[in-house]
Order: sequence, then C-alpha cells, then structure tokens
Amino acid sequence: MKLLFIFTGGTIGSTASKNGISPDKEKPYLLLKKYAERYPIDFTYDILSPMSELSENFSGAHISEILNTVTAHAKGYDGIVVTHGTDTLAYTASALGYALGNDTPPVCLVSSAYPLEDERENGTHNLFGAISLIRTKKEKGVFVPYQNECKESVTIHRASRLSTSLAFLHQIFSIEDCPYGEVGNAGVFHKNPDFTEAPDACPPPPSLTLSERSDRLLRVFPYPGMVYPEIRDETRAILLDTYHSGTVDGKSPEAHAFLKEANEKRVPVFVTGNAVYESARIFDEYGVTRLFLSPIAAYMKLWLYGASTDLSLSRGGDAF
Repeated sequence: MKLLFIFTGGTIGSTASKNGISPDKEKPYLLLKKYAERYPIDFTYDILSPMSELSENFSGAHISEILNTVTAHAKGYDGIVVTHGTDTLAYTASALGYALGNDTPPVCLVSSAYPLEDERENGTHNLFGAISLIRTKKEKGVFVPYQNECKESVTIHRASRLSTSLAFLHQIFSIEDCPYGEVGNAGVFHKNPDFTEAPDACPPPPSLTLSERSDRLLRVFPYPGMVYPEIRDETRAILLDTYHSGTVDGKSPEAHAFLKEANEKRVPVFVTGNAVYESARIFDEYGVTRLFLSPIAAYMKLWLYGASTDLSLSRGGDAF
C-alpha cells in the first residue's frame, strides 16, 4: 500500500508554548512517529508540505492550494492523507469532495483536538482510522475520520456532510447524525447501513482556484433581533443560514425587506433543509431555493460553482 501525506499545519501540526499554539514544521514527522509507536508502518509513503498554517487563517487561496495539490497527485497512490486544523476542516473537506467526487481513491482529512504532545490528542487515532479505511481498498471519495471525546472508535464522515461544529466542544458530527461508518480498535471498518448517497450527477467545478475572499457570495446568519446586511452590487448569490429547524423569523419586516431587495436585484437566495413550519413560508413567497446539503457544503458549492449551476445535483455525496 502506497500513501501520500500532505501536511498543511493546524493543531495537529503545531506546538504549544507560553506564547500560544503555533505551527511547527517538525510536527508532521511526530505524527508518523507516534503512529509507529502504536501501529506497524506496513506501507510506503511520500510527503508533501505545501503550507504550515493554522486553519482559522485560511482564505480561498489556502483552500485552492490544497485542492490543486491533492488533485495533481490523486493518481498513483492507494490513498491520500491531508492533515488539517479543525476550525475550517469542514470547508476544505467539502471543497475536496466537490473537486474529486466519489470515484477516486480515498482522501482522508486528519486533524487533532490538541497538539500531539498533549495526552488528550486524538490525531494519532484519527490517522489510524484513515489508514484503516484506505486499507479496505473498497471505499472511494473524500472522508473525515474523527474520534470524538469519550468514544473509543473513530467515526468516518463523508467530507461533504459535516455539520457546523459547536463552540468549546472538540466534537465532529455528520448532518442528521448519520456518518459514513466507523473504525473500531481492531482497525476494521464498518459502514453505516443507514447511510445513503446519490451518485455524482454534478460535474467537477470549472476551476479549483478560489478567489481570496468570497466577495460575490453573501452569507447571512440568523439571530433574534438581527439586522440584515446590505446587498452590494457585486453580490451574485446569497446563502441564508437558518436556525436548526431550517427557519428564520418569517414575521420580521426586515427579513421581508431583505428578500424583496434580493428579488429586485435578481440575486438568487438559497437556504438548506426542508422546514415545514409556517415561518418557512417566507421562502416560497420570495422564491428562495432550498438545498438538501449541509450549510457548509452549500457555501463551498456556491463559491466553487456560482449560482448558475443546478446546485441540487449531487457531487461527492453531498446531498441528503
């Protein structure tokens, strides 16, 4: 088995000091060393390190560099491991899912809740989950293996189906709490019988080079008493995030004014989910498009494809 390791920084590639947690270019080798202390290195591997950055500092340029590095080396390996910070893990994971689709040797994004010297680190376990999945030589596409706190097994998530992480918790979940599968202590992968996905229907993105900032995409988050932002002339699409039930304040005059302005400026508006509450009637009133994707996947799909593509078509297992 031949693997490619692509190290990009993040907590899994950082050192903790009195000045805080900072990227350390020597940490990729510590990850492999710690893995070798627990499990046999019965595979060959190559290493690339296109960057060493905390993922919260990522822009479109960083994600683009990872996309282009992975796609340039997608052939010739049984699997690829991309180390990544947890903060923006879901964004890069979704982007890779769209870039590669589901007909590619497995690409696994591996992260850690704590630096590798910390006894609480789960990066070594997550790497074990990734290599165990790749070892099956059956699964294809992009995945995120992650061991949540107080759990022995490593959960395998489809990369385009991660939910938004909760503040102050080192936990990763799939939308609808339906992951792809899990790897137990013995290294055996078990696919979740309840997980279903449609085959790729959407083509690859026309370009894997994102703008530095998603300045043509406006993303809006709901909160009680919210003030809606200005829709600038350069805005080409709006992603309206919702509460967990898929709703916003449907009685808010500000919400109506915002969606009316979007219609007048012919800027398409998207939400995720299929809310059935009366408050969701506002979406139908203003022709808002509902997408059955995770909000993070919807954001990355809009950034990569723009609003002119039929975003309801599946790619990389994103649709649920």
